[in-house]
Amino acid sequence: MSDIVLEITSLSKSFSLLGEENIFSLLFSIKSRSSNNIAPLKNISLNIKRNEIVGVLGINGSGKTTLTRIITGIYKHDEGTIIKNGNIVAIFALRSGFNPLLTGRENIYLKGAFYGLNKKEIDENLNEIIRFSELEEFIDKPLGIYSSGMRAKLGFAILTQVRADLFIIDEALAVGDKNFRTKCMNYLVENKNNSSVIFITHFQEHLQNFADRILILNNGMIEFESKDYTEATSFYNTIKSKQIDE
Repeated sequence: MSDIVLEITSLSKSFSLLGEENIFSLLFSIKSRSSNNIAPLKNISLNIKRNEIVGVLGINGSGKTTLTRIITGIYKHDEGTIIKNGNIVAIFALRSGFNPLLTGRENIYLKGAFYGLNKKEIDENLNEIIRFSELEEFIDKPLGIYSSGMRAKLGFAILTQVRADLFIIDEALAVGDKNFRTKCMNYLVENKNNSSVIFITHFQEHLQNFADRILILNNGMIEFESKDYTEATSFYNTIKSKQIDE
């Protein structure tokens, strides 16, 4: 088995500002002028090792979401290659995929099935999911009464029973209380011998004492990389300051 779970080489992606090609473009193969295109990703190369937690910091518009969606197959890239050596699970929104009319317990089965867990697996781990969620007194109440933070807790608790070679977490832990976010981070660190993690965010404090290395994404390119949190966040804050000044 390769010690690289994800290998990205010279990845680029552009979008037309005009949206979908119109009928005349399709009929006559007329391409949009370059001035009508934007390139959220430009020549990205990145390797993720097994048992590694990698933080990706970037201000809004830096290309974080586009990168995530290309890795997971939602978008097709224009240039470059992606080699995946294992099962990848993407976490975009812990609160999504639930039915507000069902109870928390029933939603565990619903969301668990979305992640590929069968009924037997959920039955065997149900008590552990509920315990991790810290929602014992609410678990048999309709999800419609849950707050955003409570839904996020339930969503992450379900994920503790999902097995993957690589988890991609895109701002999913931006909700919920601080103590529970810390609990989730600690869980990922304690279990990184089982799964690698890409954590994509613009909240630098999420990565302290958590990431093995941090990449700074800016203008669609990886501009900086470091294993030192202070060094990486100093560079990131410089980018943020320039954005404010502009």
